[in-house]
Amino acid sequence: MEVSNSFSFDDCGDHSDEPDDCPTFNCTPGQFQCANGNCIHPSQICDSKNQCKDGSDEKDCDKLYVVLFPSVLSSNQAKNKIKKDSV
Repeated sequence: MEVSNSFSFDDCGDHSDEPDDCPTFNCTPGQFQCANGNCIHPSQICDSKNQCKDGSDEKDCDKLYVVLFPSVLSSNQAKNKIKKDSV
């Protein structure tokens, strides 16, 4: 597996999984990269707070379903998730 400096992984071996129009990923693996290039923790996506400062972490939340392990969620987020899922 070939690795570049921008955390772009050539998983296929022929770069077919890395199209030319794919934006450069500059965050640490596991982080969410905002449209403006800022990096945030995935638990901050769709939490009604604009951590990205460009709104991209709150965009299309009605269409987005993110699966996070309970250890990633704060205790309040986990409780709210459980309440929403049980309704």
